[in-house]
Amino acid sequence: MLRAMDSAVAGLRAHQSKLDVIGNNIANVNTFGFKAQTFTFKEAMYQSAVNSTGGVLGTAAGTNGAQYGYGTLMGSIITDMTASTPTQVGGLNACLNAQGFFITASVPDKSTSMTGTDTAEITANIKGAGYEYTRVGQFQLDSRGHLTDGKNFVYGFRAKDDATDVETDNLVSLRVPTSAKLSIAADGTSTWDLEFDDDAESLLTSSIQINSLGEVTVTVPVEVTKDGATVTEDRQVSIGKVAVATFHRRQLRRLLGHCPGRGHLLPYERLSGGVQRGPGKGVLRDDYNPEGVPGQFKNHHGQ
Repeated sequence: MLRAMDSAVAGLRAHQSKLDVIGNNIANVNTFGFKAQTFTFKEAMYQSAVNSTGGVLGTAAGTNGAQYGYGTLMGSIITDMTASTPTQVGGLNACLNAQGFFITASVPDKSTSMTGTDTAEITANIKGAGYEYTRVGQFQLDSRGHLTDGKNFVYGFRAKDDATDVETDNLVSLRVPTSAKLSIAADGTSTWDLEFDDDAESLLTSSIQINSLGEVTVTVPVEVTKDGATVTEDRQVSIGKVAVATFHRRQLRRLLGHCPGRGHLLPYERLSGGVQRGPGKGVLRDDYNPEGVPGQFKNHHGQ
């Protein structure tokens, strides 16, 4: 009698855990970036009442063993890491239409070297830097001009001082420049001079947007020098590209983003060891894209 009650209680406890998972899924139905979970059961241990016998060939038949079980237990709670349907919201919001996570950190002064050809070393540098990862691209600017997701600072590849491209040697936090100057020569040649001083206030922005390539542009007051005269005009300036990391079996496999010489977020340039370079709190699970399908940013919230 007691054994039967124990089995029944074990089943009730397991089903209560399943209801907890279901309830959590329902509660987060409108949570951007939430990953639904699936609960599975497994049998509890068994105890033998009658042992089996092998029997004797041509003389006696064998007997099967008899066992009774002790109910059921939680088998596993599986997180579904597939992408959901994006929601169009506009503004400074983005989602990934392929595998990957935005790279964030609680502080803005991290800097991870991406130089060299030792992909194992680069991967170890990123893994050891203590980054956090999210699929939610609800971006905004803080009071000092840093790009954030509302909680952490967003990391990527910052624009070069001459605004010709992005700097891919270091993974840094993205922010609005603290100074922007543009010189226009008599022949029409333009020369930019951007400054990103972490100790100075950033320029005031009148607009900010992110495109499908992960490039973030802002409209800021720029000192324009032409024919010996200097005026201040509002102009669009790129502050860099957002970085995206993908994982395989809980190991950092590649960093996507600005592919040198191509300027878009596509995983085309593969280095040895499975690491890719360029720009673009999740659970680090098997999120590898074996087919290498290019990923792009979309102006959506995604999961």
